[in-house]
Amino acid sequence: MVYRLDAIDAYNRKLVKKIEVKGISQIGPTATNGFLCLEEIVVGKGNPQARLSFDIKTANGTKQITRLVGEGYDLFEQSGGLAEYRDRCIVKRIDGRAGTVELLNGTVLYEGTMVGNVHEDATRREQIRETIRSHFERERMLFSKGIKVLSLFFIDKVENYRVYGSGNSFSLGRFAEIFEQKYINVLNENIDIFSPNYTLYLQGHPASTVHAGYFSQDKKGKMTDTKETTEKGRDEALRAYDLIMRNKERLLSFDEPVRFIFSHSALKEGGITPTCFRFVR
Repeated sequence: MVYRLDAIDAYNRKLVKKIEVKGISQIGPTATNGFLCLEEIVVGKGNPQARLSFDIKTANGTKQITRLVGEGYDLFEQSGGLAEYRDRCIVKRIDGRAGTVELLNGTVLYEGTMVGNVHEDATRREQIRETIRSHFERERMLFSKGIKVLSLFFIDKVENYRVYGSGNSFSLGRFAEIFEQKYINVLNENIDIFSPNYTLYLQGHPASTVHAGYFSQDKKGKMTDTKETTEKGRDEALRAYDLIMRNKERLLSFDEPVRFIFSHSALKEGGITPTCFRFVR
C-alpha cells in the first residue's frame, strides 16, 4: 500500500462536507398549556423585543398569529381571553444576551422552543424561518467572495409548494406562503447589519423571485409528485434532478435570483458541489 485516505482521515483534513443539525424543541405538557413559540429575540437600539407565536380566539375558533412584543405583554388579554393563557402568561423579562423570554408564571423559553399544544404548521414555520436565518448568516459572509449560497427544502408533496387551479392558473402552497412571509420578516430584521453591497443585492430581488420548485412534470408542464418505489417513479425523480443540473451554471450565478429550492426528490451524490445547503424535512 502506497497511500490510504479513509473516511476519518478525509473528515479530519476537511476534504468532505459535514452536516450541521438545528432542531426544534418542545418543553412542558401539551394538554393544558396554550401554544407559545419564541421565534427569536430582536435586539435593536432600544429594549430587546421578542417575536412570539400564539393562539387567538376568533369567530370561527382559534388561529395562530405572530407578534413582536415587549415586556409586560399579556397573552391572555391579547388572545381574546383564551383560558390556556390565564395563568400569568405575561412577559416578565426579555433577555437579549441569553436569548430567552421569561413569563410571570415561571415559564422560560429559548429561541426556537415551543410550549403547549404544538401545531404541525407551527413547527414548519419555525423550520422555514430558521433555514432562512441560517442562509443569511452564511450568505453575508460569502457574498463578498463571489460565492452564492443555495438552501434546499425537502417537502412531502407538490401541493405544499404550488396549488393548481383550472386551466393554467396556480397559487402558492402553504410552505411557499410561509417562506415568503418569513423571508421578508427575517430580511427586514437583519438589514441593518448587512454590508451596503449585499443590502443592495437583497433589495433588488423580491421574496417571490428568490425561490423555485424543482419537481417532476407531467405532459402539460405541471409539477407532479413522484414515488421512487417504482422504476417509473425513479425515472421521474431523475428528470427533476436534471432540471437542476441542466441549468447549473445559471443557478450558481448571481444573475439568477433563485437561492432557495423546493423539491421532494433526493439529489444524487455530488449534485451541486460548489454550494452550501440548508435542509428542512
